[in-house]
This record gives sequence, C-alpha cells and structure tokens, in this order.
Amino acid sequence: MGGDTVEKIIEVARFIVKRYKEMYSENIDEIKLQKLIYFTQKESILYTGNLLFIEKMKAWRLGPVSIKVRNGYRNRSVNKQNYNLKTFNKYIINNVIIKYGLYSSSKLINLTHKERAWKLARKGLLENERSVNNIDVNLIFDEKERLYDTYWDMYCDEFNDHKGDENDR
Repeated sequence: MGGDTVEKIIEVARFIVKRYKEMYSENIDEIKLQKLIYFTQKESILYTGNLLFIEKMKAWRLGPVSIKVRNGYRNRSVNKQNYNLKTFNKYIINNVIIKYGLYSSSKLINLTHKERAWKLARKGLLENERSVNNIDVNLIFDEKERLYDTYWDMYCDEFNDHKGDENDR
C-alpha cells in the first residue's frame, strides 16, 4: 500500500502552498489546501496504486482534514520551503493543483462530499455534526474500480437506472 514513495503530509502541504502561489499568484486558503491534499492522495492511489502519505485524514463536516496540516497552517510551518519529495510525487501533486486549483473552496467541499470514503466515515452523523472519524483509505482504493461520468458529475453506479452486476444485487 505504501512503499518507498510515501511522503510526509506536511511536506506535501508545503509543496502545494509553494506551487499554488507560483501558479496562481495568490496564497492558498486552508480549506482549499486540505481538499487538494485529499485529492493528491486519491490521485496517487489511482495512478500508482500507492499511498502518497500515511497520515490519516478526518471526515469533518466541510470535507477531509489533516490535523497535522491544520496545525501547520495555523502556526505557518506550511509556509516553510523545505520539503523532500520524490519527482514523480511532485508530478502527481502538480497535476492535482492544475486540475482542481482554480475551483473555489466551496466547489472543492462539494466534490469531497461526493467521495464514498468521506460519506462512509460520516455515516450516522448529522450534516453539521462534528466528527473525529478517520477516512478509510481502503475505500479510496475501492474507488479505482468505479467509473465517473464528468458530464453528469457523478459515478455511473449512482444513476437511478444503474443495474450493476450480479454482485451488486
């Protein structure tokens, strides 16, 4: 699951902060940073079959949150320029920033709220209820198998007329 390509989440955050500023000439807000970190984990799993980082993310009401990154954002340690990331991981992170960086924080919240892993971590909670539940990365691995329809902005198995296969019944 991990391997020798696993990074420290705070270094991923530092790289995102730096690259976002270089690409868009503005500072990234914490909500956007947290969502981009989640999507870097997801993209790493999708493209490499490996975790980008092993630190857990919480299923907060506004989407996935890393406590380490939250603390780092608040004490400004994410603004430090020191990180030691593998070249391919930088490629994945850059692609995530390009793919999602222009979205508003509220749009990114909405996108993460569609993620099965986040939904299941919040199962049984009210919409605005606080949560300390971790997001199960194994569910993100399972997402590799689901087809996403970008036109309709939903997974194919979420369509009302989806029949599924024999195992779904």
